[in-house]
Amino acid sequence: MNVYELQEQSFNEYFSAEHSRLLNLWRAVVSFRRQFTEMKSATERDLSHVRADLSKVHRSMHSACLNLNANQRSKDTKASVAVDKVGKISVVKPWVELMQWNFIT
Repeated sequence: MNVYELQEQSFNEYFSAEHSRLLNLWRAVVSFRRQFTEMKSATERDLSHVRADLSKVHRSMHSACLNLNANQRSKDTKASVAVDKVGKISVVKPWVELMQWNFIT
């Protein structure tokens, strides 16, 4: 073999090796892109589920707060009515006693 053939063979081996390395790198890039796309889709799906769950919890908490407010208002109204009744009884009772006292004297 002459020098030219040795250089050509050396170049072909180098070119073949570099081509293989580039092909392997490209396969790795394509695999990475596929895995990334799958992970992105799964993450978006999971995030959508989390948003839906959070929305349900928000509605439930809002409903519970409204019910608590309504129950508290109901209790306050009942307590106010009870105080009014007790107040009226305590105010009317002395008048009745005073009227009875006036009849007796």
